[in-house]
Amino acid sequence: MGKISFQQKIKIRQSYPRHRRGFRSLWGFYSRRTATSKSVVRSFIRTNAIPRKRRTRPRKFSSFKLSTMQNMPQMEYILIPIELAQSQPDNYCVGTLSTLCLPTIGTNYNTTVVLQPQPCQPHHPEFNQIPDVGVDSPYLLNLALSDYEDGNYESSKNRCLELLQQDPNNSAASLLLSYIHIQTGDADTAIVYCVQTIQKEPSTAAAFVNLGVAFQLKNQWEDAVKCFQYATQLSPHLIEAYIGIGSAAMSGGNTAVAIHAFSTALTYNPDLHMVRTDLGTLYNSLGNIEEAEHCWREVIKRQPDYAAAYYNLGSSHASTEDFNHAVYFLQQAINCDSQFRDAYVKLASVFLQQKMYEKAISVYSRLLRVSPNDSQNVLVYCNLGNVYYDLKHYDNAISMYSSAIQVHKRTESCDPMGLANLYCDMGNAYKAKDLMAEAEQCYMKALELCSEHPHTLNNMGSLRQQQGFLKDAEEWYRKSLIAKPDFTTALLNLSSILHNSGQLDSALKLLNDALNIDPNFADAYYSVGNVLREKNEINEAIGYYTKTIQLKPDHVGSYSSLALLYKENGLYQEAIDLFKNVLLLNPGLSDAYYNLVHCKQVCCDWDGLEEQKQHIIQIVEEQLSKKQLPCVHPHHTMLFSFTPLQRKQIAERYCKEFSSRAGLNHNNHNHRAYEHKNNLGRGRKLKIGYVSFDFKNHPTSHLMQSIPHHHRRSLNIEAYCYALNPDDGTTFRSKIVQTAEHFVDLSSLTFAEAADRIFNDEIHILVDLNGYTKGAKTEIFALKPAPIQVMWLGYPGTSGASYMDYIITDEVTSPLEFAYHYSEKLAYMPHTYFIGDHEFMFSHLKHRILLPSLSTPRNNQGALSDTGTVLNVPYPLQGHIEVKEIVEICEAEDAQNNYLTDRTVYTIADSQVQTEIVKMIRNETKEKIIGGLKYQSGKYNPFETSKIAFGEKVPSSIMVTTRCHYSLPENAVVFCNFNQLYKFDPSTFESWINILKRVPNGVLWLLRFPPHGEHNLKSLSFKMGLNPDRIIFSEVALKEEHVRRGQLADVCLDTPLCNGHTTSMDILWTGTPVVTLPGETLASRVSASQLTSLGVPELIARSMKEYEDIAVRLGTDLEYLKFIRAKVLRRRSESTLFNTAAYASNLERLYWRMWRRYKNGEEADHITELSTYIK
Repeated sequence: MGKISFQQKIKIRQSYPRHRRGFRSLWGFYSRRTATSKSVVRSFIRTNAIPRKRRTRPRKFSSFKLSTMQNMPQMEYILIPIELAQSQPDNYCVGTLSTLCLPTIGTNYNTTVVLQPQPCQPHHPEFNQIPDVGVDSPYLLNLALSDYEDGNYESSKNRCLELLQQDPNNSAASLLLSYIHIQTGDADTAIVYCVQTIQKEPSTAAAFVNLGVAFQLKNQWEDAVKCFQYATQLSPHLIEAYIGIGSAAMSGGNTAVAIHAFSTALTYNPDLHMVRTDLGTLYNSLGNIEEAEHCWREVIKRQPDYAAAYYNLGSSHASTEDFNHAVYFLQQAINCDSQFRDAYVKLASVFLQQKMYEKAISVYSRLLRVSPNDSQNVLVYCNLGNVYYDLKHYDNAISMYSSAIQVHKRTESCDPMGLANLYCDMGNAYKAKDLMAEAEQCYMKALELCSEHPHTLNNMGSLRQQQGFLKDAEEWYRKSLIAKPDFTTALLNLSSILHNSGQLDSALKLLNDALNIDPNFADAYYSVGNVLREKNEINEAIGYYTKTIQLKPDHVGSYSSLALLYKENGLYQEAIDLFKNVLLLNPGLSDAYYNLVHCKQVCCDWDGLEEQKQHIIQIVEEQLSKKQLPCVHPHHTMLFSFTPLQRKQIAERYCKEFSSRAGLNHNNHNHRAYEHKNNLGRGRKLKIGYVSFDFKNHPTSHLMQSIPHHHRRSLNIEAYCYALNPDDGTTFRSKIVQTAEHFVDLSSLTFAEAADRIFNDEIHILVDLNGYTKGAKTEIFALKPAPIQVMWLGYPGTSGASYMDYIITDEVTSPLEFAYHYSEKLAYMPHTYFIGDHEFMFSHLKHRILLPSLSTPRNNQGALSDTGTVLNVPYPLQGHIEVKEIVEICEAEDAQNNYLTDRTVYTIADSQVQTEIVKMIRNETKEKIIGGLKYQSGKYNPFETSKIAFGEKVPSSIMVTTRCHYSLPENAVVFCNFNQLYKFDPSTFESWINILKRVPNGVLWLLRFPPHGEHNLKSLSFKMGLNPDRIIFSEVALKEEHVRRGQLADVCLDTPLCNGHTTSMDILWTGTPVVTLPGETLASRVSASQLTSLGVPELIARSMKEYEDIAVRLGTDLEYLKFIRAKVLRRRSESTLFNTAAYASNLERLYWRMWRRYKNGEEADHITELSTYIK
C-alpha cells in the first residue's frame, strides 16, 4: 500500500511536474530574455528594421500565450509620428481596461467572431521620418535602444526618462519604457507607459500590442484580447496582434476566437510554422484530431525539420494508442532536434505504456548523455528510478533516486517538498528489498524536510505494518490523514489494519469515505469486497469485486478473490478458469498457482499434478527461507509431501501472522500482558473455556455437543462455551446454549475484546476448537487470556504456536516418536481423542429390520445380506411390529490363522410388511402407513429443510433405506468412500482399481463431492482398464440420510492421505467396517485411532499391499465380511468410541493433570500416562 505508483507520482510532484502529456504550443508569455521586442521598438523609430537574431531551434511552450516572435519572419511596423502629448505620472497604476481613457476606434468588439478567416490584402505602409525634436533626442534614443538590446534595462530606462525630461511628448521613449517594464515583469508600470504612448499617439498599434501583453502578464485575458483587437483595427496586417489575440483568447478559454485569430495570421503569412502548430493544438483540444494533424503535417511539409510538429503528431498518435506511429514521429522530433527534452520523455512514456521497459530505459539514458548537466535531469533520474522500481530492480532504482537527489541539491531553488518526494521514493525501494533500517532513514530524512509529508507518513505506516508493529502503523496512517484528510491511500491502509483487527464496520466506514472522495478508487472497492466476504455477505462482495474489475481490468486481486469465492462455493471449474486468468496477468502469483492446483486436486484432475505439487513445494521452501507467509494453508499441508518440519514451519509462519495482528486495538493500543494466577481458591472449580466458530450446524458440534452437558454434571469442572459465530437457529446451537453452564456469544466483539472477556471470566484452560479452519480467531489465543491453552478436535494438526501449550490427542494418532511434528506438548486421551455424539443424534440406527425379498444372497454362499434394504425403527421393536429373528454364527480366521466366531442376529420383517415395502419402493412412494405404523422413504428431497433431515431431531417414522435409491446393484459387494474428493490421490485411486479388479462383483460408491470429479475419475478408471460403470456416484445428502445410507455399503475404503475423521465415525456407527492405512501426519492416523478404540485393529493396514489384501478378503470371503460387520456392529455399543459420558470424564481428568503441572510451577510437558483414566 505504501508505494506510490508511477502514474500517481505525476499528480503529486508539485515541485517536479513531469512532462506534459498534451501538445506543444510555441507561444509563451512575453519573454524577459527575448530580443524580439527590441526590433519592434527599433522598427518604430527607424525606417529600416534591425536584422533579428534567429534561434537554432524553435521555442516550445506548454500553453497558449503570446509569442515572443523570435522565429517570426521579419515584420514591418507603422512608424507613428511623434507628437507632443500629456504624460502620466510614473506611479500611475491601472486595474482593468475599463479604467483607461482610450480612444474609440469605432468597432463593436462584442460582435460574433467568424471562425473562417477573411482574406485580406497585405498592407505596406510608408515609414515617416523621425521629426527633429532636439539635438540630443535621436542620440539618447539610440543609446537607450542599444542598452535595451544588450539587456541593460536599468540604463535603458534611465536614458528614456532623461529623454522624457527633455521631451515629455516623446512617444518613442514611452513605448520603449513599456517594453522595458514588460521585460522586467512590472505589468502595472508597463500599462502606464502604454497609456502615455497612446495618449501621445492614439494610432500607435505597437502600444496596444504592448498593452495587451501587459494585461496577459496580469492574467486579464479579456482585456488583453480587446487591446490586440484595437491594434488590428489600427493595422489590419499586424500579425503580432492576431497572434496576441489567439494567445490571450486561448488562455481565457475562448477557443473559437483563438482559432480565428491564428487562421487570420496564417492568411497573411502561410509560413508561420509556430502559429500553424498552435492552431493544430487548438483543433486537437476541441477533439478535431483530423484537422489538428492536417495542420501539423502542413507544417512539416513546409519545414521538414520542424521538431515541434513531429512531437505533436507523436503525442496525438500516442493518445489514440497508435504506438507505432507515435514512436516514429517522436523519433523524428528527436532527429530534428537532439536537445528536444520533452520528445525524449514522451517517447519513453510511450514505451512504458507498451511495457517495453528496456527501450524506455534506453531513451532516458540517451537523454542523460545528450544533456548530462541539465538541472531538469532530476526528473529523468526519478523516472528511471520508477521504471526500475516497477521492474523490481531495486538496486538500480535506489541508484537513480540517489542521483536525482544529488542533482536536485545542486539546483539554485532546491525545493524541500521535491527533495522529500525523492527520499520517500528511495525509502520505498529499500523497503521492497526488506532493508527496513535504510528505508526508515530515508523516510525520516523526508520528514525532516517536510514534517507533514503525507506519503512518507503513510509509507512509515506501511513499513511498521510490514514489521508487525500494527499499533505504530495505525498511528502513522492517522498522522498521514491529519496532514491530508482526503488521502485515499492512507484511508485504505488504515482500513486494512482495522479489518485485520476484526473491526469490520469501522473498516467499511473508512473505505466508504475513500470512495466518497474518489468514486473510481478500484482498490477501495476491492477492499470493501474483502470485508463483505468476511461478513459472509457473498453476493455483495461479488458485486464489489466486479466493480473493481470494471474500473481496473487487470486488477489481479479481484480476479483471485472472485475465484476463491467460486472455490468456496463449490464452483470449481469456474474457479479454475479465473485462476488461469490471474496467472496470465501475473504468472508469478504463488497464491493463485496454489489455489489452481488445489482446485484440480478437489476435482481429481491429476494431469500434470505431481509436477505442479513439486513446484508448489519449491515455492513454499523459498517463501519460508524469506520469512514470507506460505501460499499453502496449514490445513492443506497434508495434501503435499512436505516434511514434518516443513509442516510445522508453515504453521509457525501463520501463527506469527496472527501474533502480529494481536498486537493491535487493545486498551488504547497498549496491550497489557495478562497476569494469571496459579491457584483456584478454596472450593472453586476448574474453569474450562471452549472457543469455536462452529457452535452451529457443523461437524464439530455434531461430535461434541454433549460434552458441555456432561461437564455441567461434574462437581469440579465449570464449562464456558464462547461462540465466535452468530446464532444459526439450529438445534445444535440451542442444545449447547441450554446445556453449557455458561454460553457467551463473542461474534460481535473484536478479538481483543473477546480476549478481555475470557480473561475477566478467569478461565484456567482455554480450548481451541478451530485451529486454522474457517472463522477462527486465532488472535484471541495469541493474546494468551488463559494460563493454559489447548488444541482439541476441530483441527487435525499442530498450531505451530508458542502460546498453545497442549494438543489433545492419543498414542495411535500421535505416537511419542512423532512428538517433533508438534509445537505443543502431547496430551493423551485413552483409546482415541476423537468423539462422536451418534448415540444421541442417530439412535434410530440401532434398531434394524431386513427385507429378505430384496436381500439376495451373494456368490451363492447363502449368506443373508444385511445391506440391501434396511428399515430403521426409532423405538424398541417389541410390541410395535411383527418380526422374526434369525441367528447366525459367523466363523472366520484371522491373519494368524486363529479361529474366530461371532454371533449375528438378523431381524426380519413379516411377509405382509415386505410386500408393502416392495410396492412402496417400486412406486417411489414417499411415505406409507402399514399396519398402523408410518414408513418413510429414506431418500430426501434435496431441498428438504426439516430438522430430522439435518440430524437435529431423531425420526419418528420407520425409515426405509434401499440400494435401489442409489442405483446400487443388489448382489454386488459395495465398497464406499464418502469423503470429499480432495482427499483422493492417484496412488489411492489406483489401489481401489486394483481391489475392484480382484473382486469381480465389487463396485465403488463415491459422492459427487464435487460433481466435477465424476468425469475425471471415470475417465481415469477406463484408462486403467476398469469398466467406468463399476464406479457409482451419488449426490451429497443431508446429514441424517448421509449417515443412514452408509448401512448399504459392505466396506468403507479410507483415504490414506487424509482419513475420513467425522465420516469414519459416521460409517462405523452404521456397522460398516473401515479399512485404513495410517501415515505419519495426524490427519492420516485418525481412522486407525478410531478402529483401535472400537477394538477392530485387523482393519488397520501397514502397507498399501496389506490395505488391498484386507479389502479384497472382505470382498471375496463373505463369511469373513459377515464376521467383521457383526463385530463392528456389536463393538459400537461396547467400546468407548461413542460413549460421550465416559469421554467427558476422561477429558476432565486430563484437564486436571494439566492444571496441577501449572499450579506446581512446572512447564507444560507430554502427558502420556493412561493408567488414571476410565477404561
